[in-house]
Formats: sequence, structure tokens, C-alpha cells
Amino acid sequence: MGATADVGHFASCGHDPVDAIRKLGPNLKRVHLKDVQAVDGKVNVLLGQGISRIPEVMKELRRQKFAGLVAVEYEKEGEVIQDMRKEMEFARKLA
Repeated sequence: MGATADVGHFASCGHDPVDAIRKLGPNLKRVHLKDVQAVDGKVNVLLGQGISRIPEVMKELRRQKFAGLVAVEYEKEGEVIQDMRKEMEFARKLA
């Protein structure tokens, strides 16, 4: 039994994603990386452009030697291929 952390949802609800990752620690099995513009979470933005503290989340995962699945999550109407390329490039730099 373990936990899946969605850092975009944590940020959207007003919680600190880094603190959540730290607290879930050894129970963490999967992480969904998603960035949101504001606490209401209605607008997704590219990783690193919102309030989800993505670089700090990745740093904490490295500190924990996290070996589970990290999935990039991005919700947007319309064409997303270019955005997803940017997302993956950003995430890989932090891995």
C-alpha cells in the first residue's frame, strides 16, 4: 500500500507540495508533476511557471532517493505537443 502525490492538486488546494512530498516520504509510490497558476487550480501552466514549486519538489524527491514513477500531467484544451515537449525538457533537467 502506498501513496500517489499530485503536486498540482496540493498547490491548488493551498498546501505546500514540498511539505506534502516530505511527509509522504517512505509511503510514496507515484508522483504526478503538474503546475497550476493559482490556488484555485483552474489554469494549468507549464512546469516551473506556477505555484507548485516543481524544482523544489524534484530536489526533495532526489533527497529521498525516490525510485517510483514520476509522471508529467498537463491539462489543456487543444494542441499540446509543443507544450509537452517543453514540459519533458524542463522535467528532465531537474531529474
